[in-house]
Amino acid sequence: MARSYGIQNTAAIASASFPQLCIFMATAAGVRAKIYEFLISSSATPADNASRFSIDRQTTAAPTGGSAPTIAPLEFADPAALVSAYQAATGGCTMSTVLMLVAVNLRATFRWVAAPTKEFVIPNTQYAGMGIRSAAQTGAYNVDTSLYWEE
Repeated sequence: MARSYGIQNTAAIASASFPQLCIFMATAAGVRAKIYEFLISSSATPADNASRFSIDRQTTAAPTGGSAPTIAPLEFADPAALVSAYQAATGGCTMSTVLMLVAVNLRATFRWVAAPTKEFVIPNTQYAGMGIRSAAQTGAYNVDTSLYWEE
């Protein structure tokens, strides 16, 4: 049975070139993580600002410049996650293939849930990963992101 994990981040957009929130394989750990849900919203004062987010594959190196969020197992008895997580990166990894592009108004919340067997799968390769990146933003405000996966 798969184990499920989640991470969250609330912060201003750090860089349009690096992930706001991501998971990646620090080593080839023998698991193919599958992202099955993510959320994008903002707790800022409502205004008509927009952002374009992309879900991208990442390669080449671990993210840098931000911090590692606490990975929460969704089942209390599960062991620690095998993948690593990062938030507000400003360097390190290379964002490559765009898997999904989403435009979100500051007043709205966007939630994506995978259809069964259609999750975003991360290969079991060192530094392979996926993340939520703000490709464009019309105003400066904090964005709340959540990412859920199974191993």
